[in-house]
Amino acid sequence: MINIEKKIQKSDLNKELLDYLDRKFQTHLELKDDSGSSKHSKYLKNKMEEWGKGFEENLPSDLKDYFIYITASAGNFSYYNLNSRILFKYIFPSFFKEFDSGQIWIVETEAKWRDISWSSQHKLAQENDLGEIIGEYPHEFTGMQEENFPEMSIDILTYALYPLMPCEVVHLAYGLSLIFIPDCVFEYSQMKEADTLYNHLLWKMHHIFDDQWTFNSMRGPKSALSKDLFSFEDLLNFFEWYINLLSDKLKELLSIKESYLRQQRVMTLNSILCDMFFSITSQLPYLAKTSLFSMLDKVSNFLKSLEYDESESNLWKMILSEEFLEEEIKDKTKNVPGEVGRQMKLSIEWALDQIKLDNLDENLLRDFRNCNHGYLLNDYRWEKLCRHNGEINNDITLLSFPIWLYLISLDWKKVNKK
Repeated sequence: MINIEKKIQKSDLNKELLDYLDRKFQTHLELKDDSGSSKHSKYLKNKMEEWGKGFEENLPSDLKDYFIYITASAGNFSYYNLNSRILFKYIFPSFFKEFDSGQIWIVETEAKWRDISWSSQHKLAQENDLGEIIGEYPHEFTGMQEENFPEMSIDILTYALYPLMPCEVVHLAYGLSLIFIPDCVFEYSQMKEADTLYNHLLWKMHHIFDDQWTFNSMRGPKSALSKDLFSFEDLLNFFEWYINLLSDKLKELLSIKESYLRQQRVMTLNSILCDMFFSITSQLPYLAKTSLFSMLDKVSNFLKSLEYDESESNLWKMILSEEFLEEEIKDKTKNVPGEVGRQMKLSIEWALDQIKLDNLDENLLRDFRNCNHGYLLNDYRWEKLCRHNGEINNDITLLSFPIWLYLISLDWKKVNKK
């Protein structure tokens, strides 16, 4: 369902690649009219050269800015079908000029996913008298529609290994994505990377839900993976393993006969991905921890739709229990290849140690989660909270990615018979 169509290296910048890109982008639709004759080719050539000149004149000197500029420019030429020529002449050569040993992957999600998603959305709109009246689809403006799941789930590769950005994913039209994998790894920072007024304002919140090590030690807001930790081969192997696993998940989702159930599950998965982004990337303890708690709400909701008979609150606590983290979550990291799998295992063990050191367990963590509704809790919960100093190690938020890897290792074809 999600296929790695091509892995491009510097030596692959030849006519064969250009012909392939032209087929992918159906370049002939722009260059030829219905009779097959050339169509205003001089005008289009001038437009491409004008775009390319502006692109090259504005290439940044800083390597990180250079990388972001190139990837942000990929696919934004106004004539979509001609982006094959823009990529081949400007984007790809500029990438390999600085990242000589890097790779660019072309990844495509089969049209079947979009066709079924769009059909289900249209059916849902008709059943609820939405599309027929105002021409809209349910949840159209939430960003959670099931059609978005492949793109949102692939984006994990860009941020999951905190605080590293080992690649960038560019999503084009019709299920086509480009993964730019440089031969070096960049680091991101919410709090310190840019000198802006907004970053200045963020520091007013850094002490909320804080632990004693935030910004006051070499550890920083949470334990950071070193950019020298993973070899290029390690990252490539992990990316391929992950994309292939996602492909299997899409097949499982499409096998669910009840379209409404599939939509509910996929929208829940998209919600999990949104929470996970902030849980991993945010250096504000408050945002990272509340995002983790919110993510776990949705993970337990998703598990409830599988063959789990527990209540969602019990499933929430189950996920953060020592037994489940040791025997289920950590066990699934054995399937993650190379150093990435090893680091996931270590992060689970470390988070468990910190939970114990902070005199926490899954029940007390659930009580802290309930404070998001307010502190007017029942007497039992209030008394338990008053016997704790409120410190929760920030590294607990790094459990979100191993939990996601556990979730996508399950059989999604299962349906909880209510």
